[in-house]
Amino acid sequence: MSDTVIIASVIALAVIIVAFIFRGSMLKSFKLKAGKEGLNAEIETHEKPIQEISGNTLKGTKNIMQVGRSDAHVRNNLLNGEEQKLKVK
Repeated sequence: MSDTVIIASVIALAVIIVAFIFRGSMLKSFKLKAGKEGLNAEIETHEKPIQEISGNTLKGTKNIMQVGRSDAHVRNNLLNGEEQKLKVK
């Protein structure tokens, strides 16, 4: 077997294993097609989980907490001190 076939087979096997593990909880549908162009995997997930940021305590001065998701729920965080910042992008 050539190296390309071995690499494609390993990748396909890894995708199938991951799809099997997450089939009920995260995946809505999973389609794997093999053709002349190569492998094509279509993965559709359920609604994106909401990230919750809570229970954090910032103490001191000039601390910054940044959240990189716009759909995050930020609540119950204690900012104790001077010049504390909480940024949600």
